[in-house]
Amino acid sequence: MLGPHIKITFRHLWKSKLYSAINVIGLSIGISCVLQEEHWQQVIRAAAILSMAICSLGLFGLAHLSTNQRIKEIGVRKILGASVREIVALLAGDFLKLVLIAFIIATPIAWLVMYKWLQEFAYRISMGAGFFILAGLISTGIAFIVVSFQSIMGAIANPVTSLRSE
Repeated sequence: MLGPHIKITFRHLWKSKLYSAINVIGLSIGISCVLQEEHWQQVIRAAAILSMAICSLGLFGLAHLSTNQRIKEIGVRKILGASVREIVALLAGDFLKLVLIAFIIATPIAWLVMYKWLQEFAYRISMGAGFFILAGLISTGIAFIVVSFQSIMGAIANPVTSLRSE
């Protein structure tokens, strides 16, 4: 038979090793959860960048179509003395109005969805107007860059070639 001291020592070692094994398993589960969360953050970030690129391509196509439809108007305006800046302001103004209307419609919907989603968490944060203003400025900036590029291409074209077809 084992002595009482040996039994106590054996039990103590068994419990400490068992508990440390459980803690290691818990730690590894915690680390895997953090790594999985970081993976999802990367996936969501990539999807957001991809969606912004697709939206920019669509906006570029729409600006190209609008510029081609108004190529004769641009030619006449250039012959009458309009500068490239005025033509770009004319074409970009139409698109920036659409972006502003979309922002006005999307902001309350986004706030409501985010508010309801954030209510499910134990720790709550408030959504300030700064998040939405920053999103509006970024989207307006991207739209202006995309539309201005196409507008400049139409504005620097030779007006004679656009008016010669008629």
